[in-house]
Amino acid sequence: MKKLYEVEGIAIESAEVIMAEMGLSIALFKNEDSAVKYAGFAPGVHESSDKKVVVKCHPGNKYLRTAMVQVAWAAVKAKNGYWWAVYQHLKKSRGSKKAIIAVARRLVKVIYKILVHNHQYEKWEAAKYYDNRTKVMAYKKVA
Repeated sequence: MKKLYEVEGIAIESAEVIMAEMGLSIALFKNEDSAVKYAGFAPGVHESSDKKVVVKCHPGNKYLRTAMVQVAWAAVKAKNGYWWAVYQHLKKSRGSKKAIIAVARRLVKVIYKILVHNHQYEKWEAAKYYDNRTKVMAYKKVA
């Protein structure tokens, strides 16, 4: 549980909720995508013949989903961090609410890797990457 505190946005209360809702049964998940589905962040698709209709996320554990959205908002508040950069990048095309759900989905995958595979969380400085990328793209459009 101490490894969870290293992730941006996770405080004591959030870590307790995550461990209570997902901690003991996390080894039962096949992979990180099944953990995402359990948390309620997996996109739904209705298929019939040739048509695929993308619908809202599957219903999952509502307590875990609420906690992860709160964690995502807290992680996004850290300026010039990785999660802030991801959120700013996604917000341009999807809007703020869909972008925060995407960040929460990625955070569930990170938490799965930390708890199951005992990975060490590393803080990334990806904000510079996204800033440079948008400047290069803007430069190419103008020229």
